[in-house]
Amino acid sequence: MKWKKILFEIAKILITLILLYLLFRKLNFTELKETFIHIRILYFILGVLMYLFGIFISSFRWNLFLRHLGFNYNTLSLFSHYLKSLFLANFLPSGGLDVARLMFLGKDRIKEKLSSTFMDRVFGFLAINIYVFLGLLYSLKDTGRYATLIIVFLILQLLFFFLLFSKKAAVIFTLLKRLPMGEHLFHIYEILHSFRKKSIITKAILYSFIIQLSYSLDVYFIVLSVRKNIGLLRSILFVPFINFITMIPVTVSGFGLREGGFVFLFKNYIGKEAAIASSLLYYISIFVVSVTGGILLLRFKSK
Repeated sequence: MKWKKILFEIAKILITLILLYLLFRKLNFTELKETFIHIRILYFILGVLMYLFGIFISSFRWNLFLRHLGFNYNTLSLFSHYLKSLFLANFLPSGGLDVARLMFLGKDRIKEKLSSTFMDRVFGFLAINIYVFLGLLYSLKDTGRYATLIIVFLILQLLFFFLLFSKKAAVIFTLLKRLPMGEHLFHIYEILHSFRKKSIITKAILYSFIIQLSYSLDVYFIVLSVRKNIGLLRSILFVPFINFITMIPVTVSGFGLREGGFVFLFKNYIGKEAAIASSLLYYISIFVVSVTGGILLLRFKSK
């Protein structure tokens, strides 16, 4: 099992290097250097603040699920946990953010806490899919060949929502009891199924849209910082797609996938060099936000 993990990590490194090589091999490094030299710092700072705001709203969404389960956490403390987890995720394998979040919540009632982070992810994916679908419609002429794939993903997620929250579909999940560890799996399903209240779903979807909007505004301001402009609407509709592919755990910290997404979606509007620069700055903006979590973590350890 240990060797499988090691081989998987080696494969991720190789895929990352191959993707970066393909993206950088014909790059004008002089132009890329000039782009970084002439960054407008104010716009970059605005981008960082937008990402920080997205994490702040994420804390409200997380607390929405936790409160439903009977936990009484302060949203600011969850915001602190989120930032600390974001910092630790820089050094952990894929999924490390959620593992760290659970760690800061403690070991009691772990199934309920696990379900809260799971639902947090589910609604995040739903918002991303809807943004991607709208982006597809917006640029159907350029992206029509990917329409079927994206629509299938959206339908599958809507089907998952139906199965998760429908009272009629709940009978199907009783079959989980027949599986090994089935009673535990069914108990987790019952917890997830309890989130079907309209008030929870409505608020969670609203929070999710605001979160993705904040991340998109981060990129919008970052592109402005390199003295280019992709347009506000294009940022809002296309950045969630980049966030989605970056989460696919086949490269190190999303490198290669993130840059490829920026180049694919934005090079026709701002050029390849500016697209690569914007991608790297987007990663830096996320890292800068995570550093605040590192500072909080140091304070936490010193107490």
